[in-house]
This record gives sequence, C-alpha cells and structure tokens, in this order.
Amino acid sequence: MVRKLTKKPELGNKPSWVENIQLIEVKTRNAFDSIRTAQPEKAKYALFANCVSDVLRNIEIIAHSNRAIGDHEEVIVFYKGFDEIREEYLALLEYSIYVNEAEKIINKQLEQVAKSVYGIGSASGSLAKVFIHEIFLYTIAYFLKSEDYSIVGYLLSRPFYNFEGYTNKISGFDIFYSGRCDALDRAMKNRDNKNYICGTATYWLENIDERYTKEQLILADLVCYNYSIYGKDILLSYPWFPLTYIYDNQYESCIGSFSGKLISREYVEQLLLLFGYDTVEEFKEKLKQVSEEIKQQSYRRMRFSESWNNPGLISDFITPEKIGTVR
Repeated sequence: MVRKLTKKPELGNKPSWVENIQLIEVKTRNAFDSIRTAQPEKAKYALFANCVSDVLRNIEIIAHSNRAIGDHEEVIVFYKGFDEIREEYLALLEYSIYVNEAEKIINKQLEQVAKSVYGIGSASGSLAKVFIHEIFLYTIAYFLKSEDYSIVGYLLSRPFYNFEGYTNKISGFDIFYSGRCDALDRAMKNRDNKNYICGTATYWLENIDERYTKEQLILADLVCYNYSIYGKDILLSYPWFPLTYIYDNQYESCIGSFSGKLISREYVEQLLLLFGYDTVEEFKEKLKQVSEEIKQQSYRRMRFSESWNNPGLISDFITPEKIGTVR
C-alpha cells in the first residue's frame, strides 16, 4: 500500500514533489504492538525486520525522486519531509527490547539504505544521506540512553561494505557519515541570517525529537568520535568528525560526564563492552597510547576551522591512572 506525502510546507511555496512522491504507508504505533505480543521468537524477529525495512525504504524512495530543490526555504521544507520517517523509526527502536538480536536487523537495514542512496548526486540524494547520518546518531543515542553498551559496541565495530573502496571493500560505521551538507548549511544561514559554524548540526538540535535531549544526541556523536580513536576494532579510514560537538557545554560537557564516571570499576567494566576490550588494563593502555601520540603531535586534534574548541576526548577528562580506582 502506498500513500501520498501531503504535509504542508511551513516555509515558502509548496514544492511540486510533495504532491507526487509515493511512499510506503508507515505503520502506526498500534500496529507495532504486535511485535511485543508475537509468538514464537522467529515471528517477532521477522515482523520487526519487515517494519524496519518498510520505514527505511521510504528514505530510498525520497532519495531516488531526484526532485529539483530551489532556494533555502525549499531545502528546509524538503528535509522536514523526513520527519514522519524519523518518528516511526524511533518508535520502532523502542520495540527492539522485545526482539532477540534486534541490533542485527537494525545494522543490516541501515547498511541497506545507505548502500541504496550511495552515488546519488542530486540534492534529494544528498539530503537523504544527511538524514541517514542523523538517524544513525539517534540509534546510538537510544542504546546509550538504555545503557545497552554491548549493542553500541556491536554497531560501532561491525564491518560494512565500503561503497567508495577500490581495493579495500571493508569499512566501518563511517558509511553512515554524510559530513557537512552545503545545501542545509546554506539554508540555515540564509533562513536566520546567521553564520552558523555548522548549519546541519544546528538544524538537528533545533528539531530534536521530544524523546531525546540535545545532550543525548551530542553524546552519541561524541561517543562515535571517541570510539574511532579508542575502539579496539576500528575499521574507519579516518576518525569520525562529530558535527554537533560545538554545542557541547564546555563547563558541563556530556562527554566529560560520560568520561568522569570511568573512575568507577563497575562503570568501566560496562564500557569495555562498548570499546571492545577484554580487560581494564587493555583499555588503559590504549588511552595512554593516544595521549602520548597527542603529546608527540603524531595525532592531531580535529576541529572546525571556525571554532577554537576541539571535540572532547575521554583523556581530556580523566587520566588512565584514575580509571577504575573506586568501586
């Protein structure tokens, strides 16, 4: 079954694609309840997989529409067209607790949609890639919020097909990374007449889903960055650049709070599941190695050229010697 996307734009004139694009009908929350009650476990798994596939395939449909997008108002209106997909996807994440190994479904379906939109050079394709980047961050934020650190570690350590690779066809979670979107950056700057450092990050946080806080999305971004530096199984060609880091409060940093708790042995043992280490000592050795590389300038800190601040690293907030020193 298909439906027409008829959401009225909030800015400017309604672009013609809004009336014409055909999307798969998105499930309702009541329909998702059957995931919780389905028996046996294989039925839950299959139903959850089908629901996730149906929701994410709408991203492909929009990306392949190749619709012409004009001024900055149309860029923002077009991107807001993904809102309902985000709503349904985030609702589905909440049902993942009823499905054994739901993270494998999420992993597979996100890879599939990223593969589908790869290579689309149109504005619609570029904005679809930005949206995949955004919902990947929400996925990490959801499991961090639930303290399912092993699932976060699973999603950040999995090998993916490298669409850009000529010889090396294996990549990491950077396949979900869109980078700064010039169209959305310009649209936000023109809309507000402000020279935002990153209009994409500004838009994401301005339109945060009500189930999440800005800090939770920023933390997800910074955990991806820190995993790309400290993770045991790093498959990324380059470190993850966290677009939202400029909005992390330097006095009450979310990554600072996350890192400071590593003084607890109980907490650090949980985070070993995230970063992939078998022992606390292995993790501490990695932190020492990175700290030494920074000191010797063999590893250079990254930042926006327009910003004085760097994205926070765990070692900015706690030394290896203090990790796991209290109960």
